[in-house]
Amino acid sequence: MDRGFTGDEFRIRTGAGDKHLRLLARNGLRYEFEMNMGRPNWRNEEVRFPLYLGEGMWEGVILDVGNPQCAVLVDEFPENWQVLGAAVERYPRFPRRTNVSFFRVLDDHTIEARFWERGAGETLSSGTGSTGAALAAILRGVVRGPVRVVTVAGDLMLRWEGDAFLSGPAEIVARGEYFSG
Repeated sequence: MDRGFTGDEFRIRTGAGDKHLRLLARNGLRYEFEMNMGRPNWRNEEVRFPLYLGEGMWEGVILDVGNPQCAVLVDEFPENWQVLGAAVERYPRFPRRTNVSFFRVLDDHTIEARFWERGAGETLSSGTGSTGAALAAILRGVVRGPVRVVTVAGDLMLRWEGDAFLSGPAEIVARGEYFSG
């Protein structure tokens, strides 16, 4: 769009397949998009999956939103949530590892989340992690949609209508050129 694309709807290719985006707003180099994250998959018996970590038992919601997610409902973020996230990432249930989010409920339509991405560690925000956490909160019956996801890097919004739709900001912070060959 910065290079002259004039439409307000387009597709991008991701590791999880092609994604449909819609431009909601633009202000200079700052954009707001809504992305169709696709149709989530889960099994009812894994909406309260027991995770035995350290000295305690936690409950995770296991689902797939284009990549595997395990979302853990907490009252408060544990001081060692990163250590717990690393342990969940490699939990025996996930032989190919999983992304992990810890989320807490702020009100009927708002959660706050922290993210541990498989192979990367702690991240300040995550589109698939926010989608997984918000859907987990809905599946657990602790919030109703639409859901605002408060992350360290800023807020995202999720609505679920069969497919999950996530909206949030994107900002151009650098430009570069790539020469091949």
